Amino acid sequence: MAARRAAPIARSSLVALLAVAAMVLTGAASCTPEPAPTPTVTVTVVATAEPTVEPTAEETAAPEVPAGIILTATAIGDVAIGTPGALPALLKLLGPADDDGSGIERPGNDDCGGPGNLTYVWWGQLHVIFTSGALFGWDLRGTDVPTGVITQHGVMPGAPYTDVVAIPGAPAPQFQDNFQNLLTYIDDIGYWSTEGSDPAATTLNMVAVSPITCG
Repeated sequence: MAARRAAPIARSSLVALLAVAAMVLTGAASCTPEPAPTPTVTVTVVATAEPTVEPTAEETAAPEVPAGIILTATAIGDVAIGTPGALPALLKLLGPADDDGSGIERPGNDDCGGPGNLTYVWWGQLHVIFTSGALFGWDLRGTDVPTGVITQHGVMPGAPYTDVVAIPGAPAPQFQDNFQNLLTYIDDIGYWSTEGSDPAATTLNMVAVSPITCG
């Protein structure tokens, strides 16, 4: 009979134990730390001004110099004006000169204001002028010239005079009353037209540096 009285005591102990466990769980729940707040990150965007690109000035292209034996205000090819005893160098450069049977050198005329002691030598329509043997100047009357000979600006006699006017840097042509033609100097090279005052109605008659002319 004593064993039957112990059962309620065991049942009471179980209930008490469960109550304690519930209290422990409740206390543990109340001790759980709250999550830390997420920090707020502020991003400031600073506008950067785009650099100003200054426009570059367009460069004017220099006129192309033609290839060959160039006639300029200062030289025939690589033989400079003023070179003493220039004929042998020019013969080597240009080849044989014209010979009318009396030799290649012809006496010049100083009556038109020449420098004195003039002689001329012709290579086709290229007329070369010497004074006391030194190279003095040249004039070109056509396209019958040694191979490779070309003017500095690439315009040859017989071309429309408008080709001269179109040379970069060319000034307006001047009308010459005495010769009744147009004359333009470009880089100290003279360009003479056929008779007339209209570039569109004339052609290039002569290109020259220090020609000996009367008129």
